[in-house]
Amino acid sequence: MVIRIVPSSAGAAGVFGGPFRVLRYAEHQPLVYLDTTVGGLFLEDQEFVATYGELIPTVADLALDEGQSREFIAALANELDRGSDQRHGHDRVEEEQLQQRWQQ
Repeated sequence: MVIRIVPSSAGAAGVFGGPFRVLRYAEHQPLVYLDTTVGGLFLEDQEFVATYGELIPTVADLALDEGQSREFIAALANELDRGSDQRHGHDRVEEEQLQQRWQQ
């Protein structure tokens, strides 16, 4: 499986209407899964499925390539890790300050 990121600067939500996935099967008709605010929705009507299938080349053109997507995800993970370390460090300082107050 390959993950490719569509940057928010591409205005993807306006173009695609939100996240979707075209599901293809060997022995069944394809489906489209839409991820909506209140839950997921499966589309079976082949006219709708075809419309989403036609969007795939547009998504591919707007998305970062595989290497760029991998770098983006790694940078995001590093940023989140650093934020987590800073929060934990901040929590430890507050805990130490509370202990000092109780000892006084």
